[in-house]
Amino acid sequence: MRRIIKRTKVDGPSGIIVNIINTFVWILQSLFLIRILLRLFEANEQNTFVDLVYSVTAFFLIPFRTIFENIEFNTGMVLEINTLIAMIVYGIISWVIISLIISLTGEKVEEEFVEMD
Repeated sequence: MRRIIKRTKVDGPSGIIVNIINTFVWILQSLFLIRILLRLFEANEQNTFVDLVYSVTAFFLIPFRTIFENIEFNTGMVLEINTLIAMIVYGIISWVIISLIISLTGEKVEEEFVEMD
């Protein structure tokens, strides 16, 4: 299956900052997604990996903790709505910061489309 991916490259020193922000947010959102799946499928909280994911993400979820209550199903599964909201908000914040960096520095932005197998 072939797919086309849009790749954005920012030249200059601000490109390094943009890459750091993108990498950080990608890792954070990946951990949020893992957290959602672990809670949804009732992972054992005594497990080292599960505890690590919960511990790392807990700090970043502090501002979102009390927005909504989690949705608990009869089966014991839990859907963390606040974590979903955090994913959206951190994505928007990173997009705004990157856009500001690019516009304030006036660095050249190159976009290319790459075919992946």
